[in-house]
Amino acid sequence: MQGFRLGPIDLGVSWKLLMSSAIKSLKFPSLPRVTCDRCWMATCGYFEERAKCCTIYPIIPNFLMGEIVERGQSEGAQDRVVQDWLRGGRMGPMFSETPPLLAQRYDKERYKDRKKVPACPLLGQDGRCTIYEQRPYACLAFQCSYPPNREIIAFWFGLSSYLIMLSYLVGEFLMEEMGMERAKYRELWQSLTDESEAWEADGLRMKASFASALWQGQDPEAFVRACFAYLVAHKDDLHLRIEVYRRRTLRERLPKLGRWTLEREQALARGWSAPVACAPASAFWAMVQKGEYVFFQDNDWTVGEVEGFLLFLHERMMAVYAENPSLAGE
Repeated sequence: MQGFRLGPIDLGVSWKLLMSSAIKSLKFPSLPRVTCDRCWMATCGYFEERAKCCTIYPIIPNFLMGEIVERGQSEGAQDRVVQDWLRGGRMGPMFSETPPLLAQRYDKERYKDRKKVPACPLLGQDGRCTIYEQRPYACLAFQCSYPPNREIIAFWFGLSSYLIMLSYLVGEFLMEEMGMERAKYRELWQSLTDESEAWEADGLRMKASFASALWQGQDPEAFVRACFAYLVAHKDDLHLRIEVYRRRTLRERLPKLGRWTLEREQALARGWSAPVACAPASAFWAMVQKGEYVFFQDNDWTVGEVEGFLLFLHERMMAVYAENPSLAGE
């Protein structure tokens, strides 16, 4: 199975399996393909030429880590993530974990001089991403090819918010499907006064005792492989499984946050169906129009609802391009 292309973006197998057919079939104007060879932001001096926008320490969800291990792309990416993340004490059962020392280094340089921020550790010697199709949401979310138009920006930030939602939701869903206790996982992190307590003194490797408790007896490499294999094995009803899980967890979470309303209760009681374009909820709409991501903790909607929002935003974006072909360079 191969990945696919969504407008100017190349995506891997996991994203292909997780996105609904309505999203995957979206049409785009003739936009420039986003590649490292076409980085105008490096040309104009905003980014350093080799690293370009690849100046974060990647946070990789379990299913993408499994795809990398199964299908490693280039320059030994497979061996690097196995050694540095899975066996190097930098991977949790939901996401890869960023060592505090590296997080401080990346953040410190980012605020001092963007051009001096360390490059992503998964860049190859040629300055290209070694896991390009499996890159996580933070990398996909940086979409630099759109013109400064509110409707176009709203779509791309809506798409980014959708990918963020899938990353957290599916990572959590797979933990449960693999027999892990979500509550135990959360309690472990919440028990810390400071996150650094989970790491060795060098700030680069998770303490063996903490990692062992986090993994609940499972082998990290076998676990992430199983996560990716689950997506492939259940491709025919994967969307339904995830939607059912999402509705169940929303029923658990929203009352605790004081955000449970009759409207949400009725929406969650409706049967699942293919997404249709609908105006975004006001909170979602306000954020993406301002060029802000809707992060998972602020997302109170089902997968189908967010996909409906995205279809609506896509219609508005395409209307802008239809009225102004020059925005697409046509």
